[in-house]
Amino acid sequence: SPAQTASAWPADPYVSPDNTPTPWPASTQPLVLNPGQTVVSITFDDGWASAATAATMMTERGLPGTFFVNSGTIGMPDRLSIAELKSMATAGHEIGGHTLTHPILETLPADEARRQVCDDRKTLLDWGFPVRSFSYPFGPSTPELENAVRECGYNSARSLATLRTYRVDPRYPGYCADCAVTETLPPPDPMDTSAPAEVDGNWTLADLQGQVTNAIAAGGWLQLSFHKLCTTDCTQQINELPNKASVATPQAEFEEFVTWLATQ
Repeated sequence: SPAQTASAWPADPYVSPDNTPTPWPASTQPLVLNPGQTVVSITFDDGWASAATAATMMTERGLPGTFFVNSGTIGMPDRLSIAELKSMATAGHEIGGHTLTHPILETLPADEARRQVCDDRKTLLDWGFPVRSFSYPFGPSTPELENAVRECGYNSARSLATLRTYRVDPRYPGYCADCAVTETLPPPDPMDTSAPAEVDGNWTLADLQGQVTNAIAAGGWLQLSFHKLCTTDCTQQINELPNKASVATPQAEFEEFVTWLATQ
């Protein structure tokens, strides 16, 4: 039921009953960077089918990524299948949670928001994925949502548009001229880790490279947030974002980017 809490579910093999991470099978110790060191995370949201292609490109270049998926849409048309998710995980990519159906969480009653977060994670755990990381749909979080994500057993959660976006355009809502370029590690608030605006159809290869080179100059953690790849119709918009630029990245552009990134 919507009021059911995470503590009432079957034991989570990756998080102890008091929500303290356990160290097996992957390290959960906070990553602390050396002065000037930079970490870049490539992430994909929503579980679009083309994410499997992106994962293959990244695997070929030795780049593991994080794929935040909505378990309630897995297996639907133009979405990843469970078999694809398992293949991606076997190749070394992380599978993270993104709610059951991608609602605007802050508009939901508290019990329903918690159900969206917790039931999604339970489903992914039941499928065999060691789910530790969460991504807020559309980016925004609140203290109440952060607490729900924590109580559902997550170790971290990613927001959007809380770091400076390289692509300078005053009309672009995700550009934050006064924001930092990178997140610190360990982050001050693991339940609200910072990232620039999502990568959309307006981003060029130069924009992606500029975002990374600025991060390298600053040192710290940069999370890049992609959604889907396109090969022909790269202007198609997804239903829940009818007034925004396409969230699709041309496949050739992404391939050029990860080829370049692997050399950095």
